[in-house]
Amino acid sequence: MSEMQPGGQWAPIRFHRRERLDVPPQVIETALRITSMQAEDDTRCATAVEGLTSRLDVSGGAMIVMTFDDRFALLFENWVASCDRSGIDVRHRTLVFPTDRAAFERTKSLGFVAYFDEQSTLLQAMTESGSYGDGAWTKYMYHQNWVIHRVLQFDLEILFQDVDVIWRQDPLPVLAAQGADGADIQAMYDGPNPRFQPLYANSGFLYFANTDRVREFWAEVYRRHDMVGYYRSQQEPLNVLLAAHAHRGLEVVLLDQDQFANGHRFCGARTRPVDPWVVHHSWTANLAEKLERYAANGHWYLSDDALGSFGPPQQSKRSPARLAATHPGADEPDASDGRLAQTPLELLGRVRRHRDALANRVEAMQGSTSWRVTAPLRVAKDWVSGRRR
Repeated sequence: MSEMQPGGQWAPIRFHRRERLDVPPQVIETALRITSMQAEDDTRCATAVEGLTSRLDVSGGAMIVMTFDDRFALLFENWVASCDRSGIDVRHRTLVFPTDRAAFERTKSLGFVAYFDEQSTLLQAMTESGSYGDGAWTKYMYHQNWVIHRVLQFDLEILFQDVDVIWRQDPLPVLAAQGADGADIQAMYDGPNPRFQPLYANSGFLYFANTDRVREFWAEVYRRHDMVGYYRSQQEPLNVLLAAHAHRGLEVVLLDQDQFANGHRFCGARTRPVDPWVVHHSWTANLAEKLERYAANGHWYLSDDALGSFGPPQQSKRSPARLAATHPGADEPDASDGRLAQTPLELLGRVRRHRDALANRVEAMQGSTSWRVTAPLRVAKDWVSGRRR
């Protein structure tokens, strides 16, 4: 039942052993240290499990799970707003694992059940990521793997999703039906990125059936922190292991990309899905790009008042707006009025202005002589790409 997108082909499955990866000693040392920290987290979480699940309605056999820090709590609130707009009740069936106190308080204020371990050495060591794949981001991937490892022991079906999603229709009935039909793991298609062959599964939207095969698979994922550190990615080693387990009998399904639309569908000249149920705004380097993508596609559900009142203007030296407004490696922040945007509302206004300026530049480029002269080359390139697919 393992499926791929129409027209796709299986690539050679990469069976990577620890010794063949040639993992640097410092990466192995970090992986062992992270594992030790999470063993302590495990002990504390185990004592809280019963109290957490008793506050949820899991009568349907499934639970939604998310984790994020204070900077991305705004996107969580937008997901909640998208569900409220569509009449989808998610509060009673979602368990959130915030990574800091501010995100924990924000989650509770929205009516959700949350677990935050203030004693966790790993969470205390985590800092806000500046961009995809940096060191701080990698620590978050270790934590994400731990969260899934924990909730798979709840004897429930689990939907794990990143915070940068919106729902326009409740996906759980369809996911549960496909799980009942034999699917062990269902994932969004991440687009044609060769790093994630042969399945091209996105790790930010995963539905796990309540089966021993799933728990055995994730136990191996969780043991391989060294691969996460080696690749500086959670999704790449996940696809390596997912393909290997699919080869051994794990039933893997890639979800319909028109109903479950990943971020690549909103990049460049790709055709946008007409009526998606779920949209995941991946394929973005940082928070500023995500906000721009939301605004450009009509996926921002919060009012300006709600956005502007999100948190105090200056929360810390590493404020959400400060990091989002600063490009990685930049010496000075970019702000149209000569000062740094201090609130998400100001940040959203800035990225909207940049979006409009970019649209004007593209329009001017398309009317230029060089654009007309190179048109035959673009047609030939598209034809060759179509033949390869």
